[in-house]
Amino acid sequence: MAVKASWTPSAKDCVDQYMVRVWLATAAQGSQPYLTIVGAKTRASLENLRPKTAYRVEVVPISKKFGLLTPVTAAITTPDSPSCNPAIKPEKPIKVKARAVAERSDSIQLLYSAPYPYKACVTGFVVGAFDAATGERVFAVTEGMEVRRTKVTGLKPATLYNIYVGALWPGGADGGSSIKLTYGNGDRSICTQHYSIDAYELKTGERVADIETVYNAYTLTGLHRGVEYVFTVSAVNPAGDSLPDTAYCTI
Repeated sequence: MAVKASWTPSAKDCVDQYMVRVWLATAAQGSQPYLTIVGAKTRASLENLRPKTAYRVEVVPISKKFGLLTPVTAAITTPDSPSCNPAIKPEKPIKVKARAVAERSDSIQLLYSAPYPYKACVTGFVVGAFDAATGERVFAVTEGMEVRRTKVTGLKPATLYNIYVGALWPGGADGGSSIKLTYGNGDRSICTQHYSIDAYELKTGERVADIETVYNAYTLTGLHRGVEYVFTVSAVNPAGDSLPDTAYCTI
């Protein structure tokens, strides 16, 4: 659910923008905020809040000249009836960003926000990391709806990964189903440099994957339940692409 917040700026302070932070009322001091919004307006929409829950809200004025000014705090409790519709499937999470924890580290810090529209009920998030070369899943976790950052661990330096963030809702997830494809070159006398994999939604024709890999198996992720897909795999070498092998599957 969403709560509209507004405040009156001080005429004597030179304020350029505001940082609004929201915590659960039970959150420990120094803990990460449930929600953070930065902007120049003197109002904000506090989204994806739980019904009948107490929160602590802090508005921090920010001045280019003076830095962070004295914050103003308020306590709110959301109404009992949720404004979200459990039958509506949420869109993908937004503002997804990844940053290294340290140089040559085996971890990254993943940031994300709840998806629009907020009429959908988001109950949590699923986060996964997959080796871009093989599609193998190397990290997976389910987070609560108040979480907005995840530390992805167990990664190898100088390795490319595909990161997946999905929104959980009463009907399941916004994606996250996967399928493992296995294939090979039928004529071992012919050299294969790599394989080209394409995946399409059969009904719409939308391409949902375009992969090149040297491995004989690949796991495609982020597919939707109840959707029929068509997969094509071609062997590639300097002479060109082979005729594609095709498979159909409903997830």
